[in-house]
Amino acid sequence: MTDSIDFTSEHISIAADHPCLPGHFPGQPVVPAVVGLQAVTDILQVQRPEWSLQGISQAKFMSPLLPGESFIVSLRGDLPNIGFQCHVGERLIAKGILQVALNEPEEG
Repeated sequence: MTDSIDFTSEHISIAADHPCLPGHFPGQPVVPAVVGLQAVTDILQVQRPEWSLQGISQAKFMSPLLPGESFIVSLRGDLPNIGFQCHVGERLIAKGILQVALNEPEEG
């Protein structure tokens, strides 16, 4: 098992018909920050299924993510502090630190 990560995702996007978008904001939809964070944590779980998210100690949103806009997620660091960054091209849209631990072994 590894206790570090250095990974950059393929381009991903939140579809323009995603159910979170109506009402956020009418006429000029923006992807809610929590949906972007969900993408970050989903990628972490795929890359390191032996890890579990304990919390998010820092998160800063620099620029809005628009529906259908392609972005990448980078995960770097050592347990328990895993840094993340989300970019659209060269534009930083979000960054922060995830608190992560190894999953407890199952008894049995």
